[in-house]
Amino acid sequence: MGKKFVIGINHIKHRRCWSYFELHILFVSIIPNMTAAIARIIMGFVAGLIGMTRIDKPILPKFILEKSNYDEPNKSYISAVLMYHRHNHPMVITFARLMSKHLEHIYFLKSKDL
Repeated sequence: MGKKFVIGINHIKHRRCWSYFELHILFVSIIPNMTAAIARIIMGFVAGLIGMTRIDKPILPKFILEKSNYDEPNKSYISAVLMYHRHNHPMVITFARLMSKHLEHIYFLKSKDL
């Protein structure tokens, strides 16, 4: 049976049959592959939503987080917490308030001397 299709001047005698066969194989392979791709996209979206619910702990292991930026929501959350901590630390606020009062006092004394 293989010799009937392959032997000839152009190597395929029945081109019309071969093209129907190729078209059939193409459509048969496209449908499951597209379905699998859509399923992967949906599963990735669902996994991302599940991972976003727990933003205070990283989803990935530490060795992956050190090498890449895959877990951006966790890193942005941690940076916001650290920035809030650094800018609203009671010692820093007290120091800034005391320095402000001290500088106002110094400027007041300088303006009084003039």
